[in-house]
Amino acid sequence: MASPEPASHRSDPYLNGEGAPFLPAGDDESPESLDSDIPFQKHSNHGLIIKLFVIYLAIGMGGPMIQSPLTRIVESIACRNYWNAHDPSQLPGPGQISEGMCKIPEVQRELRPSPFRMACWPIITDESWPSVWLVLGFVQLGFFHRPTMASKYVSATYDVVWCRRWVLGGGPVLLFALFWSMIADATAEAERDTVILRFGIATVSAGFLANVTSSVLMKFDSRVPLMAGCGLLFAGLLVANLLPETLRKKSQETTISADTSISLTSLVLRIKKTIWSYRFICYNYPVAVILPAFFVTQLAGGSAFLVQYISIRFHRTIADATLLVALQHAFTIPVLFFILPQISERLRASISILQSDLLLARISVMLLALGLFGIGLSSSINTLIPSLLLHAAGAGFVLITRGLITGLASREETARLYTLIEATQSIGEVTASLYITNSLNWGLGRGGLWIGLPWLIVSFLLALIALVLGMLRLSPRAEDVPSGSTH
Repeated sequence: MASPEPASHRSDPYLNGEGAPFLPAGDDESPESLDSDIPFQKHSNHGLIIKLFVIYLAIGMGGPMIQSPLTRIVESIACRNYWNAHDPSQLPGPGQISEGMCKIPEVQRELRPSPFRMACWPIITDESWPSVWLVLGFVQLGFFHRPTMASKYVSATYDVVWCRRWVLGGGPVLLFALFWSMIADATAEAERDTVILRFGIATVSAGFLANVTSSVLMKFDSRVPLMAGCGLLFAGLLVANLLPETLRKKSQETTISADTSISLTSLVLRIKKTIWSYRFICYNYPVAVILPAFFVTQLAGGSAFLVQYISIRFHRTIADATLLVALQHAFTIPVLFFILPQISERLRASISILQSDLLLARISVMLLALGLFGIGLSSSINTLIPSLLLHAAGAGFVLITRGLITGLASREETARLYTLIEATQSIGEVTASLYITNSLNWGLGRGGLWIGLPWLIVSFLLALIALVLGMLRLSPRAEDVPSGSTH
């Protein structure tokens, strides 16, 4: 992945540095007075990186461990409510209802998340106490899973689970936007690519272990992996309380001025300045072209939707479908840990770092497109597994693209860029939750290959992204990056 060498941009001196206040203290204040008092990191803060790594593992383990049992619990509640209303004689006695009775469109459409879970917190908290908002994001996750566990016993509460998910704190978008911003603040430029790759490997490894553990524990009771996942998220919250602030310090006068500016006019100016601070995207053509790729990759819906699709299409239990997705994650680990680094090292012997990352991104997105195309067309498990492996071979696309787009942006734009990436992925996630559910229900009504329509559409969009990346040409300045940089 690309080393974040700064590119040439038209930067506003008033926005030079992520720690710069939104409102200047006065009109006659010089641009230099708004700069931070502490320079950018020249050496990595390894203590902070370790804490962030522990938190990332907690999220990477806790989140996937919760998804499958959560789906099964909500599915069971929706299924029981449906049969109670239509044919109570089909229901068994007390206890969990059979999964075979739940694989019908009327029940599956109830699992769709609410579109109102999107929030603007990541944008407005871009420069405000990141460690505090990180803790608040974890608290929000607790509020999300508490009614979920209650819904196991009180079925009337499950309807409000999804819509409450992002009311407090901004959800995973806020968490990961601040998370990557803090990584950027704590990591030296020469080591950032290596750190991004290691966090990516940790994510996949944690997801693999979480899915396997969840699949096994669900054979006994869906509540066990659900509670274990919530416990891991709580452990991450405890570590998050130990995080320091990573924003660079402001002068005392500037801080006082910012704290006392509470009028409506000041609020409007602050919002305008926040929006204006993202204008660097308009000046950076490669970044603007690459950014939609983060939206499209989210349209595949992630592991939770894939588990639901495998369970419906191939008449498997959610536990068995989770195990298949875990095997896909297992294949992703050597791709990220061995294959991609070796290919990247060989490419950089002959071309620049950014060019090698661009080439790897092109290959990875084509593998993703082919894998999703096979998943959508598969009619049996025997054809599904090779498609899952092909999709796993392109799993490095998001990480490679993140490194590439970081290398195309200047250092002071990194935090805003990561916030924009997470917001873009969130919009893609919300869009996926709507269109996958609707198109999947439409396909279920027609049967056959139509069931895989959502993944066929995403594979087509990824093919368009591959075409755009194939046509992309980096500027001479961006390409002028020495090969063999230290990672």
